[in-house]
Amino acid sequence: EQRRRYTAIGLTDQTVVRAPGQIDGQQFIVDNCKDCVVHVLDHCAQVTIDDCVGCTIVIGPCADSVFARDCRDCTFHAVCQQWRTRDCADCRLYVWVPNEPVIEGCSGMEIGAWNVAYPRLRAHFQSADLDPARENRWQDVYNFTPPSPGGEAHWRPASPLERLCLEPEDNTFGAPETPLDGAAASAPKPVPKKAAAKPAAA
Repeated sequence: EQRRRYTAIGLTDQTVVRAPGQIDGQQFIVDNCKDCVVHVLDHCAQVTIDDCVGCTIVIGPCADSVFARDCRDCTFHAVCQQWRTRDCADCRLYVWVPNEPVIEGCSGMEIGAWNVAYPRLRAHFQSADLDPARENRWQDVYNFTPPSPGGEAHWRPASPLERLCLEPEDNTFGAPETPLDGAAASAPKPVPKKAAAKPAAA
């Protein structure tokens, strides 16, 4: 039970939600998931995401790095000290990061700015020792494997999305919030039920 709290492994077409206080600065692992929704609405130490297909994954403030490897057709939302992506294809990333996001061996990536609000997000920035007043360097992408001259670029800016407001089903944590623009979040969007976990086709 303790191990399952900090992992989402080998799941298909499921929704996994970790509410504020459930991770509380520990490491979180997502591995070998397909068509899942994973919402970590808490602060973490480090996160690894491996071998996932067709998933939507939200990661609250991470004090260290979020590392995605060997993923395909996934959408990531993350706040972290460092973002690293290796051998991923056709994924979308919406990130707040004070350092250069890193990609390596990737193709068809779309990268944009974090756009999520959820309860206690302000406190989680603080707990992860991240300053929301710092510049979000989402577009300062460092590509370890740049394309050859005339070759196709490995990433492009993602189309902006409307703010995604999330809250756990047992909402005893207050309203969704964000410290990034000072504006109150509106129209909370409940976490999807298991039946609605599979993302829509692109």
